[in-house]
Formats: sequence, C-alpha cells, structure tokens
Amino acid sequence: MASHSLTLPSSSPTFAPFSSHQILPPSLSTVRFSRPINTKPNHHSLRCSVSIEKEVPETERPFTFLRDSDDDSTHSSSTSVRARFEAMIRGAQDSVCEAIEAVESGPMFKEDVWSRPGGGGGISRVLQDGNVFEKAGVNVSVVYGVMPPEAYRAAKGSASSDQKPGPVPFFAAGVSSVLHPKNPFAPTLHFNYRYFETDAPKDVPGAPRQWWFGGGTDFTPAYIFEDDVKHFHTIQKQACDKFDPSFYPRFKKWCDDYFYIKHRDERRGLGGIFFDDLNDYDQEMLLKFSTECANSVVPAYIPIVEKRKDMEFTEQHKAWQQLRRGRYVEFNLVYDRGTTFGLKTGGRIESILVSLPLSARWEYDHVKTGRGDRGVEAIGCLYQPQGVDIACDEAKKHREKSSTCDDESSWFEACETHEEYAESEVDDESSPVDYGEPDGSFEMVKEEIERLREENKVYSEMVRERDEDKREAIRQMSLAIDILKEENSELKRCVSSVVSQRKVKLEGFWGRLVGNWILPKTDSTSRESS
Repeated sequence: MASHSLTLPSSSPTFAPFSSHQILPPSLSTVRFSRPINTKPNHHSLRCSVSIEKEVPETERPFTFLRDSDDDSTHSSSTSVRARFEAMIRGAQDSVCEAIEAVESGPMFKEDVWSRPGGGGGISRVLQDGNVFEKAGVNVSVVYGVMPPEAYRAAKGSASSDQKPGPVPFFAAGVSSVLHPKNPFAPTLHFNYRYFETDAPKDVPGAPRQWWFGGGTDFTPAYIFEDDVKHFHTIQKQACDKFDPSFYPRFKKWCDDYFYIKHRDERRGLGGIFFDDLNDYDQEMLLKFSTECANSVVPAYIPIVEKRKDMEFTEQHKAWQQLRRGRYVEFNLVYDRGTTFGLKTGGRIESILVSLPLSARWEYDHVKTGRGDRGVEAIGCLYQPQGVDIACDEAKKHREKSSTCDDESSWFEACETHEEYAESEVDDESSPVDYGEPDGSFEMVKEEIERLREENKVYSEMVRERDEDKREAIRQMSLAIDILKEENSELKRCVSSVVSQRKVKLEGFWGRLVGNWILPKTDSTSRESS
C-alpha cells in the first residue's frame, strides 16, 4: 500500500502509493555512512544508506499534510495540483473504507495518523480478521524529502545516464490499497494512484521541475468467473474512454507486463490498468483522469465481493487460495517497485508491508502433485495474460494475446468458456502481443501461433475442397446408378421381345404327354415337333 511513509510513485502492487504503490521517496535529509569494514587507510569499504525522518504519531487527522510554505507558495494553495491531489486521495480512502465497512457489517478499520517534522504525513487504515476480509489496507501518504540520484532513478524506474548528480528534493502523494477477502472465490484487489514532483537538484539550481502521475487498479482471483472479469474490465475501460480511447488497451497491456513474476513465468493476476511516469498530457487532464480511476474502484470491485463472499468453499479451495497468495507475496517482495523502494530507503515498514496477506502457502512441486484437480489447477491462464478484456468489440480490436485453457490448467468453470479469449492472455486480444519478456520468447511464441493459424487456414481449405470432391463423386455415382437402372429396364424389354410368344401345338408323343399344351417356340421344341 502506499507506503504511508515515503513511497515513490511507481506502479506496483504494494501499498506504497508510489512506484508500485508507495509513496516513499526518502526524505533523505541525511546520508549516513556505516563504520568501514576494512580499516586499512584509503581502503574504507563504506556502505551508504538513506535515512529519513522518523514518523511522529498524531492523535487526529490534520486538514492537510502540505507544508504551509514551499519554494513556490502556490504549492500549498487550495487550487494547486498538490492540494487537489491530496484532497482526491483522501476522499478515495474514505469512500473505499466506507464501502468495505458496509460489506463487513461490523468490523471497522484501525486508523493510524502520522507526520514527519520536515513536512508531510499519512493516514494508514487496516482491517484484519473481519467477517468478509482477511486483511484490508487503505493508505494515504503525503511526503516531502530529498533523495540521491539513485533513489530518484529507482522511483522513476529508469537509469538514465544523463541524470544530474546531487540530491533531488521531491514531493510525493498517493493512495494505495490491497484487499484480501476470506472467501477463495472473491478476488484480491489492488489499486494505487500517485503524484510525484521534483524540484531542481540542489547543485543544479534553475533546472526544470519534473512531475508525473502513476497508478492503476488490478485484481487477482484464485478462481475465475467470467462475469466478474467482464464486469471489472468494463468499469476500467469506461473510466479510460472518458479521456482517451487509447488509454484502456495501452494501460491494460502495461498492467499485464508489469505484474509478471519472472521466476515463475506467470502473471500475478488477471490485470486491469496500470500507468507510470505519465506526463505526456496536460496536468489538469491527468489529475482528472486519476480522480476518475480512483472513483471507479468501488463500483468495479464491491459488487463482485457481494456476489462471492457467501459462497460455500472447501479446505481444498482455501489451500489453493493460499498458494496463489504465495505468488502475490513473491511479486511484492521481489519485483514491486514501491515495496523495494520503501524497504531500501527506510520507509514506514508497517505501511509498506500492509499489502501482504495474513496467510499464504508454499508447497513443494505443487503444480505436478496437484495437476488434474479442476478447481486447483488455475495457473494456465496466467502463463500468457488473456482476454480478460471485456466482451466489447472495441476491446477486441486491441487484443494482442489471449490464451486457451485446457482441462488441467483452467481456472474454474469460466476458463472453459473462454473461447473468445483463445488467442493468448490475458491481454489484449486479437493481435499477438509481446508481454515484455526480456529474452524475446514471447515473440517466438507469437510467431509460432501465427504460423499455426495460417496452416490451419490452409488445412481447413483443403478439407473443404475434399468435402466438395466427395459430394461431387456421390452425385456422379447417383447419376451412374440412374443410368444403369434405365439400361437395365431397356435390356429387360429387349429380352422379352426376343423371346417370341408364338404358339406351337405339340403333336405325337409330346402332344399326348402334355395334353396339347401351348409352349413358346424354341429350337428344342421346333426340332422335337419336326
């Protein structure tokens, strides 16, 4: 979750509202050097670590976490982007928490408010062991600080060689949330929206200010229900289409690429939308877009939870959910930029790790031992993201990949009906898509799929032609049979005409024997009568 401490906007699924959901750029007012391991002169091995100001607990929520004064006084005005973004994320936190508490019908969020002496602060809300949710965290962070160039590059997810040296002052704000339901049939949800701004590096006064927006909403089901997938992605597409029709296919693919567990060769879930370092549009437009996306969280997710929270499940269903949550943990701790940034820069640890579930499970060689179990073998749909694009024609136009699910690797009943997604994952749909695997193997798979499709077309045409040949042969045989029947009838008529029916009166011995019978005239009778 938004690392309610300092987590840079990046884009990932942890709770740091930056970067991958954290809002934690180091308020690095100090750089601390540890004692050298090697004491030889001029050979000190120094380990540099970032130190940020410790959080101070607060008894009540302040009206704003923004500083009263800033380098630019307009930053703290109610009309500034900083002020309006803070108001937006705090409103989103309130609406999501209210919706969760309404579903829970009893349990409430625990709230921690904290601040930092140098400016900024945050509100962390966590609900654990509820009636519906095993763990739900919704965090808000507003952070000021100074970070070294390395931290800046980590937060931005880039390592440009032209980055100016020296500490970089920054402002970061974001909301981040991960919701883990108890019922295995209800999906886990993650969302994070953040705004990041840097001032000129202290040793490069006058340098241009950098700013960007980031965020996204995605869900991770343990069992797939096609209706849930369509509903969730429809809401995401509607939010995107209000601003630019290209946003949904672009940010959906970005989401599929980002939430990829490389060491497992799996996607973490069934996607959604994701964007980061977004500054190629008007700042006002992107602020409104982030607001629309944050406001779409409740309508996209809560109806699904309401539908699934009371479904009966077995221990086997629960065990599978725990195994999938193990994958969730692996991604957050190894790949999520927000989490890794927060851990490296000394962010508020409780906020950073609030994204982790209360329980998870790892079994040795589970895929082999569990194969063949219909509800449990669900990872097939994760190998290549899939059409979890909504069943809209517009979405299908942007599909780049989808995947088929066989009996052993399907997620519950829904996978069996995913013919429309049978082109490759989760993602976009009709045209093959490279899901970002660095070694290019997805590109090879894509080319192989296209080759097989072409072969299938050729074979289909050959089969069609052969069927037509068979039908023509049958028609010819029927015609030949009719002709033979006619010839047979004609032959019968000819035979009957050849056998003349002349009457012959038998006389003598034969006449007395047969009693003057009338017989057809034949050679034998003719000879006998003569």
